[in-house]
Amino acid sequence: MIQAQRDEYRARWAMVACFSVGGLLLLSQLEHVIQDQSQPESFAFSGTTLVRSNQLFLQTLGAQVVRTAFPQQTIRLVVDLSDRLVYVYKNDAVLVSYPIAIGQDGWETPQGSFSVMYMQENPVWRHPITGEWIPPGENSPLGTRWIGFWSDGLHQIGFHGTNQTDLIGQAVSHGCIRMYNSDIQDLYQYVALGTPVSIEP
Repeated sequence: MIQAQRDEYRARWAMVACFSVGGLLLLSQLEHVIQDQSQPESFAFSGTTLVRSNQLFLQTLGAQVVRTAFPQQTIRLVVDLSDRLVYVYKNDAVLVSYPIAIGQDGWETPQGSFSVMYMQENPVWRHPITGEWIPPGENSPLGTRWIGFWSDGLHQIGFHGTNQTDLIGQAVSHGCIRMYNSDIQDLYQYVALGTPVSIEP
C-alpha cells in the first residue's frame, strides 16, 4: 500500500511537471549574456508567464530561450499517437523511430502541424506547488532534454525525458511526449529550432 501511494505521488509530480514546464525551465548551462540586438524576437521565462524581450538576459529564477527562423529543413518529426511512436524523417525516408508516452484522457497531446520552438539540455525543474528545485539527473521528471513545440504563452508542450520509464507506451502525461532519456538525447541531435513536427491520431 505504501509503495502504491509513493508511485501515485511520483506520477502526479511528473504530470504537473509536464504541463507547467513552460514557466519552470532554467538554462543551467547558460554562462554568458547575449546582447546582439539583431537577433530575432526572444522570450524570457519568468515564474509561469512567458514575457517578450528585445534581447537575451539571464534571470535567477527563470529561463531564456531564443526563437529563431531557420531555412527549410529536410528533417521532420511525425508522431503517431495510436502507435505511440515518433518517427524522424529525412525527406520521405524514415531514419529512426522511438517509443513514447502521450497525453492522458482530458489532457490529450495536441494534434496538427507545429515546429520546434524551444530546446534545452539538462533542464532544471521547479515544483509548481512546493517551489522545490529538482536538478538535472535521474530524479528529474523532465529527464535530460526538452524540445518544445507548442505554447499558449503561459505553458508549453513538448518532448522530454522521464524518470518513470515504466510508463513509456502509455497515455499518462498532461499533453507532453515522454521518451527514454537515451532516446530524447538521440532525437535532440536530429532537430533544430524550426524543425517541423506533425502530430497524427
